[in-house]
Amino acid sequence: MKDILLVFMGGGIGASLRFLTSKSVKQILPSSPWIGTLLVNVIGSLIMISLYRFYSEGSDEIKKFVQVGILGGLTTFSSFSLEVFGLVEKGNLMEALLVLSLNIFFGIIVAIFIFR
Repeated sequence: MKDILLVFMGGGIGASLRFLTSKSVKQILPSSPWIGTLLVNVIGSLIMISLYRFYSEGSDEIKKFVQVGILGGLTTFSSFSLEVFGLVEKGNLMEALLVLSLNIFFGIIVAIFIFR
């Protein structure tokens, strides 16, 4: 029960951070709302990989709260998928490919180079 509560609390924090980030980005860049998802995916991926890399010996409670809860709530593959799908459906194939590539590149590849 304790584990579920840790994930639940962390997930609420992460989802709130994602909402606030996306809302802020939409106000600054209303024509590119997908940048908010890109930002949380990149930040979440970098934090997740850094925690894995540097704190693998950390407590299970902190891992559940931060990695599963906060970062699971912060990053979202479903929003990313919906945004790419929406761009394809509107006929914006190049922008869809850009969004897809940027999320993969910055979310994974950059972390590899930073933490190598």
